[in-house]
Amino acid sequence: MDTAPESICCREVNLEHLLIGEKCITMHRSFRMLCGERDVLEVAMLSLRDVRAETLERPISSRLFRLTAYRQFTLWARGHLGRRNRIPIPSCAVNYIRDLFPSAEYQGFEYALDL
Repeated sequence: MDTAPESICCREVNLEHLLIGEKCITMHRSFRMLCGERDVLEVAMLSLRDVRAETLERPISSRLFRLTAYRQFTLWARGHLGRRNRIPIPSCAVNYIRDLFPSAEYQGFEYALDL
């Protein structure tokens, strides 16, 4: 990962409640289902779009799958943070998601700017 906040291991953050019996969060059955299954991610996209009264454009881009997987991870691991509240995702999870939904370029983690 490019920056220090992005270069964290799932064992270095407060995820013990999810790591029971697993060496890495990416091995957890729920992680793989919630963050790696296209059908699950598509339903998550549809529900968010429905709340925002937006339509889901098809075909769905790898970028949108990736961003939805990041959102799913945060919701599953940390709960709802609220608008513009961001925390880094462990690099193992980011790499797993990027491998599934690749892109030529990645933005990387950024804290929300105060407006």
